[in-house]
Amino acid sequence: MNWKGSFGIDIGLEAKHVASVLGVNGMPLQAKTVKFSSDPDELEALVSRYAPDIETRKDITVSMEPTGNAWVLLSAFFRVKGFRVFLVKTQKSYDLRRFIKRHTKTDSLDAKALAKLPFIFPEDMNEYVPPSKESSALERLVKSRETIVSKTSGYKNRVYSHFQLLNPFVLQEFGTNRFTQLAKAFYSRYANPLKAVEIGRKRFCAYLAKHGYGSPSPELLDSLYNACEKAARLHKINTDENGQRHYDLEIQAELVQNDLDIIAFFEKKVKKLEEEIGVFYKKVDPQMVLKNMKGFGGEIVAPGVIALSGPFPRFSKINNYLGLIGLVPKTSQSSTSNKEGMKITKAGKKLLKKYYCIAAETARQWDVEVAACYHRHINNGLHHNQAICAVANMLARRVYAVMKRRDEALARNDTKALGKIGYELRDLKGNPITSQQAREIILRDYPSKKVQKERAIMKKEKAA
Repeated sequence: MNWKGSFGIDIGLEAKHVASVLGVNGMPLQAKTVKFSSDPDELEALVSRYAPDIETRKDITVSMEPTGNAWVLLSAFFRVKGFRVFLVKTQKSYDLRRFIKRHTKTDSLDAKALAKLPFIFPEDMNEYVPPSKESSALERLVKSRETIVSKTSGYKNRVYSHFQLLNPFVLQEFGTNRFTQLAKAFYSRYANPLKAVEIGRKRFCAYLAKHGYGSPSPELLDSLYNACEKAARLHKINTDENGQRHYDLEIQAELVQNDLDIIAFFEKKVKKLEEEIGVFYKKVDPQMVLKNMKGFGGEIVAPGVIALSGPFPRFSKINNYLGLIGLVPKTSQSSTSNKEGMKITKAGKKLLKKYYCIAAETARQWDVEVAACYHRHINNGLHHNQAICAVANMLARRVYAVMKRRDEALARNDTKALGKIGYELRDLKGNPITSQQAREIILRDYPSKKVQKERAIMKKEKAA
């Protein structure tokens, strides 16, 4: 497209923004870049000086990187004024800046690179289409929840690290369930194994049986007490003739309690965020189109995918959407060779990729077509994670097809077409089936490796 002008804006979070202004064919209208702030008067003055004609603004681009949250106000202002706003990936502007001046990095050069991009790569520029207010709120809630969940995992790892000193034998008793109600009760009261030994086995088991969720098995409680006894003996051996150790068990147990308090606080915040996410998801997807697809149920995956994807009609083709997720393989082709089966790129939104992989893990257990795809890749020698990425790619294509039709129907206010949009489970011959029938087919034709081994053992036993 022949743009009539271009603004390249290097956003300053604390300093002033820097803009490079180009005219027709990318020729600079001013040799020096322009500095301005987000003050309304300065923004109005910038527009009045370089783009006074309102009619031509639709052919003038404004390119910027999504820096912090500062870009939101600037993009909203320029869109209201009639400009075409483009959000540019940092990698793309970085590569162009390095091409212009390899060993120079300045705000002015960044702004110039951003301004030139629409003239150099017009076909690769995706115009920014702002989501609805509800979608924007949903995206921020999803990201906030993920941040807190990640921090919670960090504190759980700290607790694990503390017990490597306090009681290294007890962790293996809990196995992978290290933060059940029973485990938390144990950590809070008996992080110091000497206290468990002091009160005796009977009182120890009675306390955990009372505060643990459900009815813990007596064998597990005995194993926990035995682990405390073993750790206590080790700590006594580590005590010198003066009754001193070079580490303090009481302080270490106090640190465990502090981390448990933080984990409990975070978990309450996550629960509250999940409730808010559910409310906003119903506003964004009232027909529950995405949530009804296998793999996208639950409270987080469907809201996360729909929030992080944004409006689907803005993607002109499926490859653009897959590029947003990062589920496309690298390409290496020349006149004499074309490498296939390369690794997927590390570009795209990592959180969106994560949600698609979670969806793939569930969908392969309930959708016959997905199970067949996963089974085929495994039989071809792919690792589980590679096969899951392939299934995630398949699911992304489905989501794109369904959600794009839904968004277009909503834009036309076509209630009839909206009622027909959805995904139906089918077998490999295309016949509609129920969830239970799909599950039975998968268990029969596409069993897991564990089930395959069990069947092989049973077959050998019968033959014997």
